[in-house]
Amino acid sequence: MDQQNTHLNQITTRWPLITDPAQFVLRYATAIRCYLAAIIRDPHDLEDVIQDFLARVIERGLVQENAVRGRFRDYLKVSVRNAALSHLRRRSDNQAADGQLETIPAENDAGSAADNEWIAEWRGTMLGQALEKLEDQERLAPAGRLYLTLTLARDHPEADSVTLAELAAKKSGRPMTPEAFRKQLSRARTVLANLLVDEVRRTIENATPEQIDEELAELGLQELVRPFRE
Repeated sequence: MDQQNTHLNQITTRWPLITDPAQFVLRYATAIRCYLAAIIRDPHDLEDVIQDFLARVIERGLVQENAVRGRFRDYLKVSVRNAALSHLRRRSDNQAADGQLETIPAENDAGSAADNEWIAEWRGTMLGQALEKLEDQERLAPAGRLYLTLTLARDHPEADSVTLAELAAKKSGRPMTPEAFRKQLSRARTVLANLLVDEVRRTIENATPEQIDEELAELGLQELVRPFRE
C-alpha cells in the first residue's frame, strides 16, 4: 500500500486531490456510480464497470502525468466514460451490449442527462467536502458552533433566530442568544464560502480566480459563495 500511495502522490502533484486510493474511493465513488447509472442500463454491467474502474485506480492510479490538464472533474468523467465503453466493447459479441453502446453519450456531452447527473453529484461532493471541513473545525474549536448554527439554519429554514438559538443551546449544552446565533451563522456562511472556493481550486490545474468563479457558476455554487466570500 505504501508503494501505491507514493505512486498516487507523484502523479497528482498538479491536482492536489488524492493522498491515497481509499480517499479517492470515499470521495468520488458516489459521483462515479451515479454517472455510470445514467449511461449503462444493465445493472450487472454497471457493477462490473464500477468495480473494475475503482480496482484499477487502487492498483495503478488514475492520472497520467502528461495528461493532467484543466479541470479534474472533466478528466475523471472522460476516464469513467471510457471505462464503460471498454467494458461494453469487450462484450460486443453480446447483442445487449451492442445496444448499450448506442446509449453512451459523446465525450463532449454537455447538457445531456448523464452530464447533468454528473454535475449534480460533483456539486454535492464539493459541498460535502466543505461541510466536512467546517465540522472538523468545530471539533477542534467547539465554542464557535459554526457547523451547528449552519446545519440548524439549513434543516429548519422556516424557524426564526429565537427558535434556532434555543435549538443551538439545547444541542451544545451552552446558552446562545438570538443575536449571537445570527452572528455565528453569518460567520459560518463566510467560512463555508471560503472552504468551497478552496475545494474548487483544488480541482483545477493552476486555477485562476476567473476559472474558479466559472466553475462555481457551472456547479450552481456561486450563490452560496458570492455574498460571503472573502
